[in-house]
Amino acid sequence: MKMRMFLILVGILFVSTCSQENLNEQHEVYLSNKGWEIRESIEVEAYILDIPDEMLSNYEASGINIFE
Repeated sequence: MKMRMFLILVGILFVSTCSQENLNEQHEVYLSNKGWEIRESIEVEAYILDIPDEMLSNYEASGINIFE
């Protein structure tokens, strides 16, 4: 049990010390070794839409459920 906890702790420390930039470089090297090439990286942003309750009730009345 102690060994398992030790390995989990070492794993967490290892992952936390790897920077995102370093991981991206490692991914690029891995893919290039497999014959692939990264042309561009895409950043994705999430937005929270503020949908009025009236609009949601209109959708539900029409039989449309957008939150399933």
